[in-house]
Amino acid sequence: MLDHPELPWNWLAISANNIDYQNVLDNPELLWNWVWLSHKTNINIQKLLIHTNMPWSWYMLSNISFQNVIDHPELPWNLEGLSNKGISIQNVIDHPELQWDSIQNALDHP
Repeated sequence: MLDHPELPWNWLAISANNIDYQNVLDNPELLWNWVWLSHKTNINIQKLLIHTNMPWSWYMLSNISFQNVIDHPELPWNLEGLSNKGISIQNVIDHPELQWDSIQNALDHP
């Protein structure tokens, strides 16, 4: 497929399959389904940092290591997604630089 990207491939559907993430990184101009790619378990922070401007599902990406959130607070993490990981009150106290109030806002305005 990638040898002939000019063919009418359904890149959105291909994104839902078990695709080598390196192919996505090498071809970000293709019409990938970035939300589906966000659900993949093989995404790590190094791969994510290459294409932070893509329309990821930050809710799903917020399920990766909490340490990544601390290390990269500039990214648009979905703190509601983080709260589903069992973030403790100590995490909130230790990291006031994160916008924890966005969790409450999301709950108040679904």
